[in-house]
Amino acid sequence: MALVTLVRHGQASFGAEDYDQLSKLGDEQARVLAAMVHAREEKIDCIVHGTLKRHVQSLNAFKSGISLRPTRIADACWNEFDHRDVLRQFVLAYPEFTDDVLSQQAERIFPAFAKAVARWQQRSNDSNYVESWQQFSDRVNQAWLNVSELAKNHQRVWVFTSGGPISLSVLQSLASGPEQLMQLNRRLANTGLTRFMYEQGQPQLLSLNEHGHLTGKYQNMLSYI
Repeated sequence: MALVTLVRHGQASFGAEDYDQLSKLGDEQARVLAAMVHAREEKIDCIVHGTLKRHVQSLNAFKSGISLRPTRIADACWNEFDHRDVLRQFVLAYPEFTDDVLSQQAERIFPAFAKAVARWQQRSNDSNYVESWQQFSDRVNQAWLNVSELAKNHQRVWVFTSGGPISLSVLQSLASGPEQLMQLNRRLANTGLTRFMYEQGQPQLLSLNEHGHLTGKYQNMLSYI
């Protein structure tokens, strides 16, 4: 039995050419998280991370603030789905949403993005996507299989990943349908923690979106993008 903690990356660069670049706030969020872990003397035996830039940068900022030196493993199975491709395919099919997608305004982009993800999940145009919904789901399942191997020797595993894999993991643990993915994803705080007890080959949800480190004097650092 192992405790697996999924960490959403720090704030990325929304609206910039390179979204994958961690913002200054994202770096600070990871350091505040580290300070909380250090103060609690929370143990971490192994850290897994996706291979996207924002995953690695979040982890590096986090590790700079803790005295622990756990095993570190890169696993691309924890990467986010290609949101730009999902939007691209949606706009090709529904060009009337082009201005919304290009607006760089969250209140216009996110409703269109939710529609784009719903279309992707319908699987009627799988061959058009860089990664189909089924392929993404299978990849996240493989990520958990990889964690199950680590859990044989590590009791406390942390994973730095993104909102998509976290949301899908939660929904699968609760036997909920994928149509709730974006509703849940929008509510995941940057550097928030979602914890699972991994036993008998299955992740059981323990807590969702812990972000106590971004309250009180740090509440101005809370973000969701």
